[in-house]
Amino acid sequence: MHVILHRMSTTFQARTAQPVPRSVIDPGLPEVAWDSDEPSDPVPPRPWVLYLEGISTRTTQVDLDDAGVLSVKVQTGACVEDLDLALGILRRAAEAGDGLVKSEEADTPFTLAEFEAAYGDEWKRRQLKSAADISIWMARREGIIALPGPTREVWIGPRVVEELENGDPAETGDRLVRVMRRVLWTEGPPFFAANRFRAGMGAESVTLAVLPPETRTLLPRCDQVGLKDAGGTFMVAQKALPALPLATTWLDDGNLLVEAVSGEQWAAVCQAARALQGTEAAGGAGSPPRQPEPPSAPDATGPSVTRRWRNGWRRGPR
Repeated sequence: MHVILHRMSTTFQARTAQPVPRSVIDPGLPEVAWDSDEPSDPVPPRPWVLYLEGISTRTTQVDLDDAGVLSVKVQTGACVEDLDLALGILRRAAEAGDGLVKSEEADTPFTLAEFEAAYGDEWKRRQLKSAADISIWMARREGIIALPGPTREVWIGPRVVEELENGDPAETGDRLVRVMRRVLWTEGPPFFAANRFRAGMGAESVTLAVLPPETRTLLPRCDQVGLKDAGGTFMVAQKALPALPLATTWLDDGNLLVEAVSGEQWAAVCQAARALQGTEAAGGAGSPPRQPEPPSAPDATGPSVTRRWRNGWRRGPR
């Protein structure tokens, strides 16, 4: 079971002048991207979600109500650039309005000067360090957790915890950002971002994804991966893929990058996977459980599919 843990964020509010120009919530940077459609000018009252392409580790959530009150949610694990993005929106909103910013962390509103002083570089460093520390603590308690990012989930478990703790404790937050960007904005040649599906119901359900041949693929955390050869489609555990003749890289504790495999190599991969599947079945008691039929692989030549998530951690199955 997955559990979303909310309240891992800080919300600010500023009352701004109406109508609200788009320049209040859009800094005009070339990296700015929107979770859905872009706001018009002036901005209509509704929620908006934005991030910085290739940079952000979390999304920034902005909500404008009919009274001109702008709420901005800063999520735990946001990088410095995300924090600057959120604070800049609040500053521009307050400058156009009554000059005050409210924080759920304080009893009284801040003037702009007080706001700038309270939420400067030191606060940003504390935010990152706190995010890393609590992620490590929760990962140890739960076994594995996920931080939703602009493109996919970042899974934090034993592998990432070891990486976060390997170095100067004061730089743990910086290492968390590096891990998240490695997952969210994977470098190198273009890749196909495989979708995760769920088959079955309740305790019997499994998650699965499809690995296509001849395509650099980023597999999300899942139980089983579907492969297809001349004998048809079959399943193999995701955790077993590094044991096959594949070039694989764990980006975190769930996302697995698989380099493209040629047609000739693919036959060897499937042969090894079927042999591994047979070994696993022989080692178990009785007949192996019936495996679900995976969906067909999407067109791997098309654009990468991304999934966007809201605030909070996910707790993964142990």
